[in-house]
Amino acid sequence: MTNNEKKAKYIVSLWLGEMILSKKDWEKIRKLRKEGVIVDVYDGDECVFEIYVKTKKDAEYVKKMFENWPEPVEIRKVGDEVV
Repeated sequence: MTNNEKKAKYIVSLWLGEMILSKKDWEKIRKLRKEGVIVDVYDGDECVFEIYVKTKKDAEYVKKMFENWPEPVEIRKVGDEVV
């Protein structure tokens, strides 16, 4: 776990299935990072892309940004199951 990941309280998981992140998706992620919403991201797993955030409000905001994602988008507390 990185220092940035330690600052996070919530994880937003984008399940990938057969999907890959598009240029537009990466633009959303960069925008959210610049806004300070996203603390860190983890893309080392081929099945899920994890976005680390500090608050539940930030997690809900990130989830809303990906509301048209065709696979499940889940929020969980760091160290917990899906909430």
